[in-house]
Amino acid sequence: MRGRVFLLACAALILFSGCREDRALPLEVPASPPLSEELRWAVVQDAYARLWDAPPPGGSVVGILRRGDMLEIVEEEGAWCRVVRGTEEGWVGEGHLLRYRIRLQAETASRRLIERF
Repeated sequence: MRGRVFLLACAALILFSGCREDRALPLEVPASPPLSEELRWAVVQDAYARLWDAPPPGGSVVGILRRGDMLEIVEEEGAWCRVVRGTEEGWVGEGHLLRYRIRLQAETASRRLIERF
């Protein structure tokens, strides 16, 4: 019994002997963005959707989106969403989109839509 107590005391001395306040290193925790309730990610659910430079009737078609394309929503105006995909940016009707809060959810949905059709 004495031997165990002696060993535990020695182990405690060894473990705590290097812990002094003057040698403590500051701990910096990186700031993480807060979780958002916004639906910032979208996937095109229709076979094709038009990408507009501005919401109609004043805008013109600048591109075509395909089923499974993943987009980041950066602005909303009525039933229209301003989206970004790579270097492309424009407006698409909300009815063409499946919306998600988390990018990973949108990526998974995109893969499933592409595999299914």
